[in-house]
Amino acid sequence: MRLMILFILLILLNPTHQSIIHQGNPSNQSTRQPSRLQSRHQSRDSTIQQTSQESNNRESHSAVYQQNTHTNTLTYIMQTNKPPTIHINNDTELRNYAKINGWEGTGTPANPIKIHGLRLSYNQSTSNKMSSPLITINNTSLHLEVSSVSLISTTYAGMLIENSTNITVKSGGIHTTDFGLKIQSSQNITIRNNSFRKSPVQINNSSKTNVLNNLMTNSSTGISINHSTEIQIDGNIIAPSKSEGILINRSTLITLNNNIAHDSQTGFSILNSKNITLKNNQAYINWKNGFFIKASTNILMFNNSADTNNVGILLNAVQHTLILNNSICTNQIYGIYLEYSGNNVIQFNLFCYNSQDIALLNSINNTIKNNYHKPETKPQLLGNNTGIILFIALGVFLIPISVAIVPKFWEQIYRDDIKK
Repeated sequence: MRLMILFILLILLNPTHQSIIHQGNPSNQSTRQPSRLQSRHQSRDSTIQQTSQESNNRESHSAVYQQNTHTNTLTYIMQTNKPPTIHINNDTELRNYAKINGWEGTGTPANPIKIHGLRLSYNQSTSNKMSSPLITINNTSLHLEVSSVSLISTTYAGMLIENSTNITVKSGGIHTTDFGLKIQSSQNITIRNNSFRKSPVQINNSSKTNVLNNLMTNSSTGISINHSTEIQIDGNIIAPSKSEGILINRSTLITLNNNIAHDSQTGFSILNSKNITLKNNQAYINWKNGFFIKASTNILMFNNSADTNNVGILLNAVQHTLILNNSICTNQIYGIYLEYSGNNVIQFNLFCYNSQDIALLNSINNTIKNNYHKPETKPQLLGNNTGIILFIALGVFLIPISVAIVPKFWEQIYRDDIKK
């Protein structure tokens, strides 16, 4: 009996049986590398802590990461009930983070600092919901590349870039609350090849920013641009959205090219903006409008398609807009609807199987000519394609696309250029 008690005491006092939970996920302890191998790669596989919390004791650390030599990724290890946030407030802090965490690069255009493979996940309930993004980058000008980052949280936002320049975010996956990625008062930002789920992209008071080839699903609004200029939105897919696929508000010099927005309330909304170009975009199966433009001027729309929406293209209080060479088909009410709009041109567009192709309400000095109507391209789906309807419209120069329903006092109705 005495020998048995002595044996148990020796086991309990053996230091090799102490917990190592702070070095990894407890659920993965059985697959840990031997301590000798960890020591061999200590410079690259060591536990990495946030620079901003170096002075805190171990219990107060909110984020701990472990670098994997083989995959070159940083994996967050849940240690306490605090969220795993990263907050970089200037170039000096960015350099410190890079040095401590072993991030490659010097911050030059040819050799940007690289944050690669970071995974942050935080889904615990909190009374301080959405108070802070998982990653915040403020006041930096060094060139930074954030790639293959995974951010997952039901209580915190994704990434905030504020008052910064020269940042690329690419090939990541973000599923957070409030917003996925917010660009605030920044320039020279590129967002490319990312996947956002329930995580809108917001660009506010910024310039010279590119949003390229991203996938947005199940967001309130996929991409929103507010008070910004010189923004390129190209090759994105947004579906579905509770509100708009892409929203442009109080902005100028915005180009939208080759984007797809479907199964949303409205595919593309342009509000209170000017000098906007929409080309090669697709808006379909949206339960209100394919394209909605309001209180805006100098809008160029060409080679877009608006199919199977409630209204294909709706203009409200719009001036000096060109709608050229678009395909507008199978919309339930109108193909194009103008209200309180003037000095616009609708030309060289293809209309097919809309309930009404074009309607104008209280709109003046608009030119509608050389549009094509093809009722024989496929079986009739909607309505009787009655063509142009005018509701108190003044000074409209018409070359109708089909049988125009107009009052008798309209003197200039031209049918010579109708093509079916």
